[in-house]
Amino acid sequence: MKPRASRWWGRAGGMVSEHLIAIAFGFCATGLLGLGFFALHLLDRSRDTDAWVLHAAVAIGKLEALHLALVQTESAGRAFLISGSAVSRLRYDRVLATIDEQLAAFKAYTADNPDQQKLIPALEQNIARRFAYMDALIGLRVGHGVQAVVKATMVGTGTREMESIRANISEMKTIETRLLDERRAAQARDDARFERALALLIVVGIALMAAMFWNMKRLWAALSHAQAAALEQAHHDTLTGLPNRRLLHDRLRVALARANRYGDILAVLCLDLDGFKPVNDTYGHAVGDELLRRVGERLAGLMRTEDTAARIGGDEFVVVLSRIEDVTYSERVAARIMRSLCAPYALHGGPVAISTSIGIAVSPADGTEAADLLKAADAALYEAKKLGKARYASTGTRTQREVETAS
Repeated sequence: MKPRASRWWGRAGGMVSEHLIAIAFGFCATGLLGLGFFALHLLDRSRDTDAWVLHAAVAIGKLEALHLALVQTESAGRAFLISGSAVSRLRYDRVLATIDEQLAAFKAYTADNPDQQKLIPALEQNIARRFAYMDALIGLRVGHGVQAVVKATMVGTGTREMESIRANISEMKTIETRLLDERRAAQARDDARFERALALLIVVGIALMAAMFWNMKRLWAALSHAQAAALEQAHHDTLTGLPNRRLLHDRLRVALARANRYGDILAVLCLDLDGFKPVNDTYGHAVGDELLRRVGERLAGLMRTEDTAARIGGDEFVVVLSRIEDVTYSERVAARIMRSLCAPYALHGGPVAISTSIGIAVSPADGTEAADLLKAADAALYEAKKLGKARYASTGTRTQREVETAS
């Protein structure tokens, strides 16, 4: 049940990761699209604001031009009243003619501003009264001389009217300046909102990219783990963890190629467990599998780095000894294996003891090809079993007892 559960969770985790990646991509795309629309909206507002800023600046410029024309007209009129110069009179008439045009132009330009439209009639009246008064003074100057003008100006009406005109223009400029400031403040707020939105999108984008990278890394690690597990399963025995028949043949071919190149001695040992079937039948397959695992552990513990211990099926094992000193080394290793595997095993069904039979083949004496060596070792194993089991034999049919006697 556990492997199935882990596979289920692995599939679920992969699906969740894939969905998270898809969601992250979708969110980024949506965010970029939204930011694009927001930027276009702010761009339109910025253009409107720029237009209003320009409009206010032009309106202020028109007011200043109007004020300048009024000052010039007033100055030309006073010059004529003092000097009676025809040039001053001509200049007064010429500048006065432009005032109505400028006032009409300002009125049309600010037609969308009700505040300005409310103030324009008062300004028109003040201008009309002021220059009607100036025209009257000019008439006195022409008909009665400068003394009549001096006497008339002592009343102070002209001064009050000019102050009213200045006050009108100043109020109008204040309105336009306020609008200008409001538009600039609105533009600054829009810029700040855009910057905040952009910063938020960048932060969210970085977070999503980090999440995507983490998920991609996790998926890659899971894929690598799955590939490694598949490779492990394809080349190793699932019960004992030892190399299986396929990996054994690969390693044996590599070891033989090296031995043939450098003239090394190589040995192949075929092992068969004596008494394994009765243990399996008596205690059940679970105990039998546990016994095989323990045998695999003991075998692996006896191997050097360059050696290979493999399970090729059932209770059959093969050991490859690379770069050995001489033929007798393989027999010493076989004796060591027999002593290790014959020691009792503490299993769930109680202590269990088995023995093993081993057949030995050596290269190059028994062959230089993998198939030849395995065949020779299997034949030697058959001889060992025929002689009574619980012993080893080489291709020369030397048994364990003979080796111990010789030694």
